[in-house]
Amino acid sequence: MERVFFIILLLFVSSLSTHSVGKELGINHSKNKDLAALGDTSSKTYRRDTSYIQSRKEVLRIIENEIGDENTCLDEYLLREKHLRRWLIWTPPLGILLTPPLTVAGFYAGGYTGILLGAKGWNALGGFLLGGVITFGAGVLTTLGVTTVSAVKFYKNRQLFRLIVDSHQIEKEYPYKTLKKFHKLYRRKYSGDDSVDLETFKQAIRDFDTEGSLCDGTMRSTYMGVKLKKRLARKKDLFAHIHRLYGHLRYE
Repeated sequence: MERVFFIILLLFVSSLSTHSVGKELGINHSKNKDLAALGDTSSKTYRRDTSYIQSRKEVLRIIENEIGDENTCLDEYLLREKHLRRWLIWTPPLGILLTPPLTVAGFYAGGYTGILLGAKGWNALGGFLLGGVITFGAGVLTTLGVTTVSAVKFYKNRQLFRLIVDSHQIEKEYPYKTLKKFHKLYRRKYSGDDSVDLETFKQAIRDFDTEGSLCDGTMRSTYMGVKLKKRLARKKDLFAHIHRLYGHLRYE
C-alpha cells in the first residue's frame, strides 16, 4: 500500500513539474530595458492568440536575449523553482528506496537492544517489531513532510513569479489575476493603507523588480552572497516593504 501511494504521488508531482511554467504567465518582450512594455502587442514575442509563454525555455530565452538578467528578478525565481522541483521529483522515490532498508535496520536494532536489556521470548520479539514500526513510520512521515513542504514552497514561488509578470503588463485586456489576488491579500493585512490602490501596488512591484530588490536580499536583510532561498523576497517581505514605503501616504 505504501509503494502504491508513493508511486501515485510521484506521478502527480512529475506531471506538475513538467507543466509549462508559463502557461498562465503572460509575458512579452519589452523594447525598453526597464520592461515597461512587457505587454506591448507590437513585440515580436507577443502572441495575440495565446499571449502566454509556452515553455520554461522560452521564458529563459526572453530574459537572457531580450530583457537582460540585470533588469529583472524573474530568472532568480525560475532558478529557485528549479531547485524546488528537484526536491519534488526525487524525494518520493528516495523515500521508497530508503524506507525498507531503514525499517529492517530498525527492526534488528530494536530487537538486539531489547535483548541487551534482558528481554527474552515474546518481549524480545516485541523489541524487533517496535524498532521496525518506528523506523518505518519515521521514513514515511519524513518523506511526506519533505514533499509537502517542497510543494508548498514551489507553489508560493510560482505565485510570486506570476505576480512579477503581472506587474509588468500594460494590456488593458490582460486579466491580472495574480496581481488582483495579492492586492486583495495586502489590503486585508493592511486595511488602513487606502493609498495603496491596485495601480500603486502594481507599480511598486514593478519598480522593486527592475531595481533588483526582490532578489538581492534587501527585503530580507541579507545580501547577494547568501543562498538564493535566503535572498528572494517572500509574500510577507514584499507586503511589509510596500507598507513601509507607501503606507504613510494615507496620512498626507
